[in-house]
Formats: sequence, C-alpha cells, structure tokens
Amino acid sequence: MTIWPILALSLLGSPHCAAMCGLIAGAAAATPKAGMWYHGSRLLGYLIVGAIAGSIGRGADQIGSALGWQALATRGAGIALMAVGVVGALRALGLARIAPIDGHRWVAGLAGRTRSLSPSTRAGALGALTALLPCGWLLAFVIAAAGTGGPVDGAIAMAIFWLGTVPALIAAGLVVQRAAGPLQRRLPLIAALLLIAFGAFTTLHRSAVPLAATANHVSHAR
Repeated sequence: MTIWPILALSLLGSPHCAAMCGLIAGAAAATPKAGMWYHGSRLLGYLIVGAIAGSIGRGADQIGSALGWQALATRGAGIALMAVGVVGALRALGLARIAPIDGHRWVAGLAGRTRSLSPSTRAGALGALTALLPCGWLLAFVIAAAGTGGPVDGAIAMAIFWLGTVPALIAAGLVVQRAAGPLQRRLPLIAALLLIAFGAFTTLHRSAVPLAATANHVSHAR
C-alpha cells in the first residue's frame, strides 16, 4: 500500500464526510481552540482504530503464512475494498437498492449528550468518538488499514485518511460542495470506481511497500 491512493480517495470522498459530520464539526469547533481539540482528538481516535485494524491484519497474515497463503491481510483487504466499491457503484447507478449505512441519527444523539460539557471537552469527546461512526466510507479506510498488516502502518493509513478530510470539515462542506459543481452528483460513482481500482491494485500488487517506509521516503525527499 502507498500513501497517495489513500490520500486521493480521502480528498475525493471529503464531501461525504462534510455531509455526514459537517454539522457536528461546526458545533464542536465553534472556536479555534475547540477546533484544535476536535480535529486533534479525531486524529487520535483514527490512530487507535488504525492500529487495532493493522494488528488484526498482522494476525491474519500470520495465519495465512502458516497455511501457505502470503499477504493474506493485504489481498483480503483488496477484495473487501472491491466489494465495497461494487456496492457503491451499483447504488450510484440505481441498479441496486442497497441502503447506505446511516449514522446521522447517531451523530445527532451524540452531539446532544455533550451539550453540558465545556467547549474544549465537548470538542475533544466528539472528535474522538467520530472514529466510531457507523459510516461505510470510514469502514473502507479501516479495511485498508487492516490490509497494511501492522499496527504502525494501520495508524499511518488512518492518519492519511484524516488529513484528507480536514479541509472539508473545516469548511463544513460549503466550499467543497460548491467547488465540486457538476461533478457533485457523480462523486459517489467516481469514488466507488476508485475503490474498486485501489482494491484491485492492493490485491494484485505482490511487492507492497509498508506505509511507514513510504512516509519516511517522502519526508527525506523534502
């Protein structure tokens, strides 16, 4: 797995993140300080989820090695990503009535229960719990994190996902949705096709480079 496909997918799907979490992000980040707490704790939550997913992937790789199946986590994640992409494409084309995972009610209930907290505490709590949202797009990146086959790489994968969502959430989706223009309606299909392509690449690419090594190469290149 490499950094750039994950970052590109995250940026492309950021309008979805803005639609799902834009209101809660706006409420939590009412001040610059609260915004730092919200996005910082959201990053922490993603790092923890990514590390857990990567650890599960490592366990799958160890089991696969014992059975003579190499890179089980990576290839399994690739197949799962393709499946998510196919479902998304069918839904975007109107060929399947598969209801998307709806976390809006959960988000609204979560926001309501934190009203009594101080602004910074509330922002931090909402940010951390965002990592637990029942969101299909988020799930796709958790699968990708599991496919890295390690807790460090899994955490890096989710950090990259977080980085791609920050601009849209800071703007609460307004700037992103306007900039998308005519492509707005096509974004679900485009994102689904990219998930399929990324899943196929992940499944077939036998010499995947660990994300930690890729990130270190990028930092030295600068």
